[in-house]
Amino acid sequence: MVDSLVSLASTRLKSTREDFSLGYIAKVASLAQKFSWISREWKPVDIVVDNERGGISFDISVADGKRYQLQPGGWKKEPCAICDWEIANGRGRIHEGTAVDLR
Repeated sequence: MVDSLVSLASTRLKSTREDFSLGYIAKVASLAQKFSWISREWKPVDIVVDNERGGISFDISVADGKRYQLQPGGWKKEPCAICDWEIANGRGRIHEGTAVDLR
């Protein structure tokens, strides 16, 4: 798995002309082998926003329509677990909207 991730990153990094350490990617990918990886299309996630304190929650069951407001698709991007580049709906520097669930 590590070799395939480093190979993918190497190919994509060369095409973007960004300076990024392939050694770092290899190290993090190696550490991440303890997880099961499931490739899927990344889509924005529903969240609940605390209107009094400004925090958020991914547990949408706490939404009460008052203090805790449901924001459909409110989590619009997140960092890749391997390279920390942004993943967003349909676009990403390496990932182009593909995410990987860690289970």
